[in-house]
Amino acid sequence: MIPLPYVYKIAHKTTGQFYIGYRCANKVQANLDLGIKYFTSSGYVKELGFENFKVDWIEEFDDSETAYKFEQLIIFESFKDPLCLNKKCHFGKERWS
Repeated sequence: MIPLPYVYKIAHKTTGQFYIGYRCANKVQANLDLGIKYFTSSGYVKELGFENFKVDWIEEFDDSETAYKFEQLIIFESFKDPLCLNKKCHFGKERWS
């Protein structure tokens, strides 16, 4: 199967803090990538230790643009939650390259 871009949510096992991320550079399927080859780009998750997080969900997409837009929408909807570890949201803004 062809690896697809994906959006994921991981949650800290103890505190409930969560991080929402997006990946399109994966060379393998999401279930063989997240937590095995890829451990997020979040410095906060790295500080807390990826092993202390559980994967809440992964959603795969046919193209990276749709995945990115979905990630930003979910971050936007969660941004004011004090448990959200995402510190930036680009929903509704022109995408950087």
